[in-house]
Amino acid sequence: MLALPTEDDILRMMDILEDKMGAAGYDHYEVSNFARRGYACRHNLAYWTLSPYIGLGVGAVSYVTEAKAPWGCHWENPRSLEAYARHARRGTWAFTQRTPLSKREALMESLLAGMRLSAGIPMDTLAKRFGRAVVTALGSQAEPLVANGWLSFQGGTLKATHRGSALLDTLILELIPDF
Repeated sequence: MLALPTEDDILRMMDILEDKMGAAGYDHYEVSNFARRGYACRHNLAYWTLSPYIGLGVGAVSYVTEAKAPWGCHWENPRSLEAYARHARRGTWAFTQRTPLSKREALMESLLAGMRLSAGIPMDTLAKRFGRAVVTALGSQAEPLVANGWLSFQGGTLKATHRGSALLDTLILELIPDF
């Protein structure tokens, strides 16, 4: 049977990795990625900053904003190779499922994506997209997480601390205000 490391061991290994990568000149620019300054993966940064992207291939998902979906929309290609190939043979667009996001879902995606970045999320960016009231509510939700050392709020930017980055998905669920 495979013996998996404990959570404490995993956190210690992550600390060692961060130290070694930092000493070698790599920045921990995203929860699961390191790169030398100026070489962060542009492809993934598009996801984490919620820039529009087109997914090509079987089961691929795209993210766009459009007049009918002001909070963004996911388009999904067929998940079976057969269905995808049928569209390709016909020369038709393969998107088969369109899912517009609600304001709450868009906020959740913004937090899930943006909080992955070590730079965090500028609150003025969220205010422009979701309104000052949502950002105020988000700040209230964040207060106990900041007080307990899971998140930091500096210079108008909310981000996970080193300690908080290990629990990011759970923290984001705590952050989402009811509206």
